[in-house]
Amino acid sequence: RFSYYDLSEGKNPCGYKVVPNNRRVEMRFPEFRRKVEAARGKKRGDLYYLQNTLLHREERDAGAPRPVGRFGLQCGCQVARDIDAFRWDWLKKAMGREPQMCQLFCGSEGFSPCHYDPQDNVFLQVTGYKRVLLFHPRHFGCLYPWPVHHPQDRQSRVDFEEPDLQSFPRFAELKG
Repeated sequence: RFSYYDLSEGKNPCGYKVVPNNRRVEMRFPEFRRKVEAARGKKRGDLYYLQNTLLHREERDAGAPRPVGRFGLQCGCQVARDIDAFRWDWLKKAMGREPQMCQLFCGSEGFSPCHYDPQDNVFLQVTGYKRVLLFHPRHFGCLYPWPVHHPQDRQSRVDFEEPDLQSFPRFAELKG
């Protein structure tokens, strides 16, 4: 299971205690790919998850998102060419505005917690499967999100695999 949290300075002004259940490890993509392949199908062991911003645009800037860091220059050259050939005009028309960010998510078998993203998403599953549950905004209170300014403030406090209905009784009303 992966958890998203931000423990960087200034991101936890209320001093909430967070016990990380995963760790960040820097590695190049070929090493990540080898580790994912080695872990595939094993019942125990490490799970690997990669999240990297490829393109980003500040809201005040016009135009499509631009490459972040060395992406497209020293790494990800083919992906950068594919993204460059993408019909950004189509996406802008569909969204009603310019996209702000393009991120790459890759992983081995794992589970992401229930969360919401402040930016729009276009989901593409290249191989395997992912189960996605979508909830109407009226069910927000049934999800028991962490408080604002908590390092996990975009996530549900409920363990969806073993919900504690004594602590989170409205979770039973959730329909997704």
